Amino acid sequence: MQEAQLNYTAQIGGGNGAIARRTLEKTRENYITNIQNTETSLQSLAASIAAAENGLEALGSRLEAARSLYEAGSVAEKDYEALQTEYETQQTTVENLKRDYDTASKSLANLRENMEADLSAELIADAVITPNGEGATGSVQV
Repeated sequence: MQEAQLNYTAQIGGGNGAIARRTLEKTRENYITNIQNTETSLQSLAASIAAAENGLEALGSRLEAARSLYEAGSVAEKDYEALQTEYETQQTTVENLKRDYDTASKSLANLRENMEADLSAELIADAVITPNGEGATGSVQV
């Protein structure tokens, strides 16, 4: 059982139904905010990946042209190597952005899973608790 569900269940059992409902609602709001932020981040990362891939393609064309000029002796070696380094750096940028996107995607899936698990306690919110004369024990009807 997740922490939010345990807190909610304990508060319901202690007769603090209104507090428990507010706690659960705040937990739900926090999840929704985090999910929305992660979705926005994924959109931004997707745009960054597209831009970085376009930049990589352009650098690849420039590097190819510079290679031909370098082999013909028309471009200095240091200029060619600088462009090659720039291309490799851009490749790393694309790889890192893709890795960040995968991480954010997994985070979003986890947030959704955890939200579902934590908020399953909502079923208890409408429960009817019938004491059986033995203190805090009783039956719960959902």
